[in-house]
Amino acid sequence: MRGIKLYIVLIFILAGSFAQAQNLTIKANIDTNHILIGDPVNFTLQITKPAGFQIAFPELRDTITEKIEIIETDSLDTLSTSGNEITLVKKYVVS
Repeated sequence: MRGIKLYIVLIFILAGSFAQAQNLTIKANIDTNHILIGDPVNFTLQITKPAGFQIAFPELRDTITEKIEIIETDSLDTLSTSGNEITLVKKYVVS
């Protein structure tokens, strides 16, 4: 029994040494802290990822929920923050 536990621990240690950490940061912002019903609000979704990491942005059409409507969508902006990181920014106008 002790040999099996040692074997399992050894597998986890070796597997951890081959794994690479991926830094992924996701931020969501709105441009105001006071909203009246029906007012348009700018909503920004920002993802910072490693350069080789693939991300599929969600395709939000005309509504997020039945009470949040998407009025306008900007195209996806790609910014290079450093040599090995890329920031993707998508802006929406919601009401």
